[in-house]
Amino acid sequence: MRVSKLLSPALLGALVCASSSCSPAAGGLPASGPSPFSTAREPAAPAVVSLQSAETAFRKSQYALAERQYRHLVAAGAPADVGLARVLVATGRGKLAESALAAHGKHPEAQLILAGVLSRRGQIDEAASLLEAVVASETATPDALRSARLGLGELELLRGHRHSGQKLLMTLVDEFNDDQLKDSDALGLARVGRAAFLLKSPEDANDAFNRAELVSDAPARVLLWRAELFLDKHDPGHAEEVVNDLLKRAPEHPEALVYLAQIRLIQALRFDQAEALVSRALSTNPKLARGHLVLAGLALRDLDINKADAHADDGLRWEPKNLELLSMKAAIRFLADDPEGFEVAKAHVLMLSPNYSRLFQIVGEYAEWEHRYEKIVELMREAVFVDSTDAHAYAKLGVNLIRSGAEADGLRALGRAFSRDPFNTRVFNTLNLYEKVIAKEYESVAGRRFHFRYHRKERAILERYVPKMLNQAFDRFVERYNFRPKNPTYIELYAKRESFAVRTSGLPHTAIQGVCFGRTVASMSPATETFNLGMTLWHELAHVFHIQQSLHHVPRWFTEGLAEYETIIARPEWRRELDLPLYRALLQGRVPHLRDLNRAFTHADDMADVATAYYTASVVVKMLGESHGPKKLSRMMTLWGQGLPTAEVCQQALGQSLDQIDTQFRAYMRERTKRFEGQFVPLDRAPELKVAKAASQASPQDKKLLRALALAAVRATKLTLAELTASKLLKLAPRDPDALWIRVLIQVREKNAKQAGVELEKLLASGADGFLVQMMRAEIAQQRKQQSVAVLAWRSAHIFDPLAERPLRSLAQLATAKKDKTEAISLLSKLVKIDQSDAVSYRTLMALLLEAKRPQEAASLGEAAVYLDMEGMSTHRLYGTALESLGRRREALFEWESALLCRGDVAEKAEVHRLLAKLLSQLGRPQDAAKQLKAAESLPQGAAPIGPI
Repeated sequence: MRVSKLLSPALLGALVCASSSCSPAAGGLPASGPSPFSTAREPAAPAVVSLQSAETAFRKSQYALAERQYRHLVAAGAPADVGLARVLVATGRGKLAESALAAHGKHPEAQLILAGVLSRRGQIDEAASLLEAVVASETATPDALRSARLGLGELELLRGHRHSGQKLLMTLVDEFNDDQLKDSDALGLARVGRAAFLLKSPEDANDAFNRAELVSDAPARVLLWRAELFLDKHDPGHAEEVVNDLLKRAPEHPEALVYLAQIRLIQALRFDQAEALVSRALSTNPKLARGHLVLAGLALRDLDINKADAHADDGLRWEPKNLELLSMKAAIRFLADDPEGFEVAKAHVLMLSPNYSRLFQIVGEYAEWEHRYEKIVELMREAVFVDSTDAHAYAKLGVNLIRSGAEADGLRALGRAFSRDPFNTRVFNTLNLYEKVIAKEYESVAGRRFHFRYHRKERAILERYVPKMLNQAFDRFVERYNFRPKNPTYIELYAKRESFAVRTSGLPHTAIQGVCFGRTVASMSPATETFNLGMTLWHELAHVFHIQQSLHHVPRWFTEGLAEYETIIARPEWRRELDLPLYRALLQGRVPHLRDLNRAFTHADDMADVATAYYTASVVVKMLGESHGPKKLSRMMTLWGQGLPTAEVCQQALGQSLDQIDTQFRAYMRERTKRFEGQFVPLDRAPELKVAKAASQASPQDKKLLRALALAAVRATKLTLAELTASKLLKLAPRDPDALWIRVLIQVREKNAKQAGVELEKLLASGADGFLVQMMRAEIAQQRKQQSVAVLAWRSAHIFDPLAERPLRSLAQLATAKKDKTEAISLLSKLVKIDQSDAVSYRTLMALLLEAKRPQEAASLGEAAVYLDMEGMSTHRLYGTALESLGRRREALFEWESALLCRGDVAEKAEVHRLLAKLLSQLGRPQDAAKQLKAAESLPQGAAPIGPI
């Protein structure tokens, strides 16, 4: 590696000692203090205790064992003292570590450890003095000297002394470039990597870390340094690999557990997993600042200001000058709408470290969570003023300028970010999208209310429907809210999922269909996916109003619920039908109180939970809308914009407390889900198998824990354990329906449909029945090719839940296959009212209605179908046919012209040309009719589907 050009160094967190050997003079050991970690599962000490065995225990995160062994080695003198101090530091007992090293105050190795203790305690100048003493020492080992220069360089950056910090860090790089490091010196190479990272040379850092890992198993500190590098470059996948490597050999390493918690949040917002990992870490080291930082962030995402403050204060009690925790305090003040408190917190951070621009990134992260997009621009402008080399700040500035519609300024900021850090994946992807995809494949159309972006091959078809629909929505929202958002609103429709994902997140993958950034709405187009574009855009435009009217203060649950409610009002079929999942969540106590409803989004275990959260919010807001009307809902957003908390907003706007609304909601849901009372609703939640095992072993007669263990075993494909657990449960409760259900699941997993049917009959004989039982009965019957049984089960399931899609779809498909048109029309007519995204069912029903000479119904259906199949040739053809049958010729002409703009079968395209020819002739346009006939005749026979996309 040759580091030929480096950017200015960044300001980073507290000093950590990274030393590979210990050789101070002998000294005494302190009396043992109370250990904060459990020793229940620690292995017994070996018969012969040695420094090597103690070090091995330490490396395996067996801290209690390592401590006992180091204390046993008191006669070994200095090495045992230093080893013990490392254990004490790792477990948050810095004062005891100082005592352990009291006799070695002048020795470099001891000074390195003590500097770390002092730094964390906030005694930065004292820590720097110790490190300076090591750097000046004539007796320090080369390892100690390099560790001291690395630590001192990092501290200098922390204090805002860039030049001296960079100079110290460059000595490590220069030694490598001058071949003063051996290729076998893993820790020395890793220090070079860390120095390069701090000097903002990530490629060199990665190269050095690679070399270090080739030598031997990397020390824990090296792996954590590398994980930090990957996270800094938005690469949580590789960060996870590195952290998991460390946890395999040190499963209770507190810092590694916290890093894994952060990775879980970045990858999938797994709040509960993150909280559990941090709790494990803090059980070993209660003073770990990063752990308290994560917990504060979790609470802040839930807008639990008091809890967030408490977690941050817990960390600051031990590390009072930790810049990340102090920045978190600023973020808390920001979201608490305390501008004076925010300014005080901000000033405190910048007083300690004048160039610490990460302050603004931390605040910006939580501002983004709460839709404060315009404020993020202000924050990032401050960040680049504080540190003009901060590539992350330029990146965040650029992205949010683009979100606000200032694309030219945003791209310039992204260009500055890229010039400072060409390895930021999100920046690279976004610039590529604009330069190589948007510039070449997309067109923009400016208007007063809306600026549209279309793929050039889709523009012709989308322009016929999208602007008209959005103008209708806009007018309706203005009337309902008595509010107008800033003009224009930017509407961007992307033909490919990768383009949409990069536009919204900078990364090439996402599962969502649309997103709102306050003034900009981005969505997938129908080019490559079937979904209800009309419903999606209506929902996202509603967010534009909510976010702007509330000055970006509307709670997530309310804006999501109100946007869902707006779609229901707009079109009856634009609704979700998730009463059963919501009923189940209510039964299991998983629907939080209204004051904590944001947690339903943030603490979701999977996408089904997210859908239930949306549905819950929509039911709450629908209830409020029906009770109070749109003007009061609008008043709520105005009050949020004034900075009032949700409890006060509800009291002032609705005259109700949060407790009253929550009670009303639960009564509302009991009435709404009455059909499920008396039905057997099987358990669908279980912890990981090892967790379920431990819980059941602790209370072996607890039926609830046995049910959870049995289900966890089925999901882990431990079917023998599942059967044993179900049998035990049935001994305790012979007719327990969950145990009988587990036996059905076991046979389904075994692919033994016959025995699964036997077990299901036992369940039914016990008196347990319901929608889910009948759907399972149908599934088993299909596997056994018992069609009549499946039909009976689907019909029973439909009776149990008339609003469920699955039984209706199965029965409709069967009726269509049997050409029972009357039955198919009846079933499909029910289905399309509750599934707004099933284009096939809409087309099939339109065709059947036309065949049955029912054009009025077909036309009504076609109006809805266009929104979910805007680029479907068959949909436009059928809709046009229905309109023409009703004498609505101009509208039919429009739909058939739309059909020709869509991709479709050649034969169908020819048919549309002929339909147009006939209609144009009737409209007195013979020349245009002749052109259509000629176009039909010119199409090749048997060719592949053709069309613009």
